[in-house]
Amino acid sequence: MPDPLNPLLAHLDAFVSFVRQRTGDADLAAEVVQDALRKALSNQGDLRESERLLPWFWRILRNTMADALSHRGQTSQLPEDIAAAPVEEQQAVCACLTDAIARLPDRERQAILRVDLAYDDPTLVAAELALSESNLKVIRHRARQSLRAHLEAICQVCAIHGCTDCHCPTRTH
Repeated sequence: MPDPLNPLLAHLDAFVSFVRQRTGDADLAAEVVQDALRKALSNQGDLRESERLLPWFWRILRNTMADALSHRGQTSQLPEDIAAAPVEEQQAVCACLTDAIARLPDRERQAILRVDLAYDDPTLVAAELALSESNLKVIRHRARQSLRAHLEAICQVCAIHGCTDCHCPTRTH
């Protein structure tokens, strides 16, 4: 019988890259991904049929990274919200997020799209937007707050607990 977690292996590079970008440590990234895969294997019975494998694993990976960083005293590097999720996880989120990002003021939208979603260098983005790096951080923080508020108002429960079971009118199934 084939292992239901085998599809994860095709995304190993993306998983390691995601963690490495947040930790700056290739060895730690490999260790975190290995730990997350081990957790996924031992908890594969928790994967509900209605849940998709990749979003489920991204949550495990982010939690494993958070644990590893907290053990090292590096909690400031933890992903803050869904806007910081990699492309594969974003695809699991309802279409409400795209609409919410489009409604942001231009600088906030550019900050989220370029830094949080495209992983562009914040120094470069700040320079191109004629902002200081600290101002860019403030703008990203405000954008995340706006996104969270908008999604909680529109999506209600799914924005708080994950959009894998979303019933929003804009949800694409």
